[in-house]
Amino acid sequence: TIFGLAVIGAYVFLALVLNAMLHLFVLRPVNTLRQALEAVEAGDLDQTVPVAGADALGRLGAAFNAMSARLRETSRWLGESRAEVEEHRLMLARRVEERTAELTRTNARLTTEIEARSRAEDSLSRHLALYRAILESTAEAVMCVSAGPEREVLACNRRLLDLWGLPEDWAQLTTQEERYGPIVRQLQDPEATLQRLNVLMLDAESLPTVCHTLRDGRFIE
Repeated sequence: TIFGLAVIGAYVFLALVLNAMLHLFVLRPVNTLRQALEAVEAGDLDQTVPVAGADALGRLGAAFNAMSARLRETSRWLGESRAEVEEHRLMLARRVEERTAELTRTNARLTTEIEARSRAEDSLSRHLALYRAILESTAEAVMCVSAGPEREVLACNRRLLDLWGLPEDWAQLTTQEERYGPIVRQLQDPEATLQRLNVLMLDAESLPTVCHTLRDGRFIE
């Protein structure tokens, strides 16, 4: 009947209206939110969704927008932190390179100085060996002393030790009494000899010839 057809038509129309409202107010916002979530997952943090009301879908959209804003802020902070870390890393690398170059230069300089010192020590050793050979080869008794008040024995040859009957370590004795006592006690006139020695030490360029008389009857020039 016509009434039945009208009722059926009304139901169909109502179903179409409800379906359109479902798509407009539920499915479309949910689909928009899904697309925004997929974009955020892919790395696009600039996504926002429209908030149409204060219902559940509206609150969900607002929460998504707040989350997206926090993610953008966190991403910005991480980017700045990475930039600062990279800057500090580069600065540290430059400092390490500069310090390494400085240490390399210092090491090269020290190596050169050590080699030069080694050559100087070798040359000095050869000269000292030559002087020692010349000192030991002479027939005269030779003793070299410092000009200071301690009269330190700098060098002497074996002829001197044998002539005065001195021990092998005589030159290494510490006090003047230990060094010169055995010599002075052998002199017939030690006071006169010591005076002449003091005069000689004050005038190192003179070459006097003095004959010393020993208590055992020997004469030493």
